[in-house]
Amino acid sequence: MTGRLPQRLSSRALRVLALTALVAVAAMIDALTPAAATARWDADGHRMVASDPAAGAALTTAPAAIELVFPAPVAVDLSHVSVQADGGASATTGPLGQPARGTVRQPVRIPGSGTFTVAYHVTFVDGTEDTGLVRFSVGTGVPPPPLNATAVERAVGEAAHSHSIDPLSAVLLVVDGLVVMVVLTLLLRRGRPDP
Repeated sequence: MTGRLPQRLSSRALRVLALTALVAVAAMIDALTPAAATARWDADGHRMVASDPAAGAALTTAPAAIELVFPAPVAVDLSHVSVQADGGASATTGPLGQPARGTVRQPVRIPGSGTFTVAYHVTFVDGTEDTGLVRFSVGTGVPPPPLNATAVERAVGEAAHSHSIDPLSAVLLVVDGLVVMVVLTLLLRRGRPDP
């Protein structure tokens, strides 16, 4: 009986370890899903405060870049800005930059006139996020018409899903997965009777 006690303890310890690893993997997967990102959105009230061009602007000449200004420092490597013509053609060129604290700058190339939508998904250094749209026109002489709800949802959704998982989260997810596989293998081996 005393010979089996250490085996029971180690079996319990392995079960606790397996459960802990499963919870960690579930938490990591949850944190990386778009639904979790939406739940963290704007938790501290970090909303865009200005843009260049301004929302609803009717420009005579095309801008070389779009600038969005926020009230908090932005993690530019975790953020994404896309600029598209109403016909769907992308005007985004080059990487997203950060010329000043709380400001992101997206280079664009707009060859002609039309109406354009800037969709952004910004992650702040404190982990909170903001998503939204800015619309402007070039060479039409009139402000851009509003988008319907479906077009707004699609544009914001594309901006929110356009950036990749950060490398640290990906590594942690892989490590958690390996721990779960090892622990489950050990549990299954312990459960088999010896020949």
